[in-house]
Amino acid sequence: MSGSPATERPPVVLLHGWGGSFQHTWVRLGWAHCLESNGFPVIEHDLPGHGVPEAPRDPQAYATILDDLDARLGHLDGVVGIGYSLGAKLMLALACRHPHMFSQLVLVGCGDNAFKPLGASELLARALREGLPPDAPPALVRLIDDVKASGNDPEAMAACITRPQEHPLTEAQLGALQVPVLIINGSHDHFVLPQDRLLAALPNADTLMFEGFDHMDVVGRLEVVETVLARLNRSFTGAE
Repeated sequence: MSGSPATERPPVVLLHGWGGSFQHTWVRLGWAHCLESNGFPVIEHDLPGHGVPEAPRDPQAYATILDDLDARLGHLDGVVGIGYSLGAKLMLALACRHPHMFSQLVLVGCGDNAFKPLGASELLARALREGLPPDAPPALVRLIDDVKASGNDPEAMAACITRPQEHPLTEAQLGALQVPVLIINGSHDHFVLPQDRLLAALPNADTLMFEGFDHMDVVGRLEVVETVLARLNRSFTGAE
């Protein structure tokens, strides 16, 4: 999955999801290496409270998560954005604030949940603190196990997930975006599907659905990394 880029490639901003980190998501799963080996400089960023062993445990500390992200990244221009889950929702919100910030967007694990406040936040926080019942859905078990394995402070992650919610996006906001958007989801991702409303709201969007994949698969499986890389290579060289 490497080659000599024929033209200069733009930097890629990678935004992980809730409970992840740049290292745990993008480095561990191979995204950063694949992008860099194909000539795409990677901009490293961890969401507030993530990527460190200790972080604030007050939900109010995460109430300005979008503004904090904007302060650090809002000056960028013409970069490629790849966001997963919460990172994808925040990336869309940044694009609405700064129309020229991104030349392309890849939203992984993001559907019509982009229009809604975060659901089941108290359940997720309780699962981190007390564990899940024996009959918990396998996808939820995988998510909680991954958050616990990430090296983040579980209490800080519980605080982040129960933070005061940012305003959901609207069709009017997304309808003004002209940036090309690729939406990638798994057919078994019950956290974010359906995606029809999101796809219809974006004027320049395409989608790929990976059959049988769930919310964790779409960021963790090599097939998805290879597909995104092939799309980017075609965009900036005219060929894979």
